[in-house]
Amino acid sequence: PQVIASLAAHFGLDMSTTYLKLNTLFSERLGFQFVFDTSFSRDMALIEQEKEFTQRLQANDSLPLLASSCPGFVVYAEKRSHFVLPHISKVKSPQQIMGSLVKHFLVQQARAQGNEAPAPKEILHVTLMPCYDKKLEASRKEFYHAEEESRDVDLVLTSIELLDLFDRISLDFPTLAETPIKPYLNNWHANTSRLLSVTGGGSGGYLDYLYRKLAAKHNIEVSPEPLPLKKLRNTDFKEISLVIRDDQGQPKEIKFAMAYGLRNIDNITRQIKSGKCAYHYIEVMACPSGCLNGGGQIRSKPPQTVKEKLISVEEKYNNDQKLHEPESNTGVAEIYDLW
Repeated sequence: PQVIASLAAHFGLDMSTTYLKLNTLFSERLGFQFVFDTSFSRDMALIEQEKEFTQRLQANDSLPLLASSCPGFVVYAEKRSHFVLPHISKVKSPQQIMGSLVKHFLVQQARAQGNEAPAPKEILHVTLMPCYDKKLEASRKEFYHAEEESRDVDLVLTSIELLDLFDRISLDFPTLAETPIKPYLNNWHANTSRLLSVTGGGSGGYLDYLYRKLAAKHNIEVSPEPLPLKKLRNTDFKEISLVIRDDQGQPKEIKFAMAYGLRNIDNITRQIKSGKCAYHYIEVMACPSGCLNGGGQIRSKPPQTVKEKLISVEEKYNNDQKLHEPESNTGVAEIYDLW
């Protein structure tokens, strides 16, 4: 969705139109059999990370829990701050969850229905991502299956590289026809025309989702409006608290934070190392302003400023998608039942 927002802002299109034009490009021009929407695997990532957060909160284990979907932050922790690793969520990113679905679940289900299906190594799985570090993530040894000689994700293209692709094949993207998304199995991959989104911004909405789920469990009403995050130090560091009742009925403050950009990450890791981090959950992203401003996103060109470019991408992302609850995604429920 972040890539689609970047393309939509660049060409002056809405996201649904951009989505269907990309389907035309990949399915009609480039010969791909299926085009899927990773907002579906994001729903799974949110559901799984909420389960993990609940378990850690109850056990008071390795808090704060840190979001794990940013490969830049994961590499930062591995190289510079090993003590942070136990705090990072064990949930895969939406990209890698989709890799598992494409290379394993879909093959399994096709065969279960009596259809022919290729081996995982015979499938070319390409993702469109806003970040060059997603290439590093796809190439990690954890996501290579030696017995199958297959990676979950074979190739990652960024928004900028899509523009290069358009030039290489002499494609006028805005004039492409719009091709409906082809359903697969029971249309498990979420939506065939309009993209589905969640509240909480363009980096996946992890903090927002966990906050609202915790509030609901404790019968605390939260406005559907954006959460009133309090800005600290700079625009890329924000916090919010929720007061719940513990098992003894005593009030307990649960603190959430959003830390984007390396200077804020450095601050958080120092707090964790010293044992002085007061937060229970932190949505961490290496890029300032998060994924919509990823290093692989389309750059601004004068007279448009970088800030103006980001605002235009944010407007597309926030206004051109349909909000929904991850639990309402019937395809996700089906996968939990089948797999």
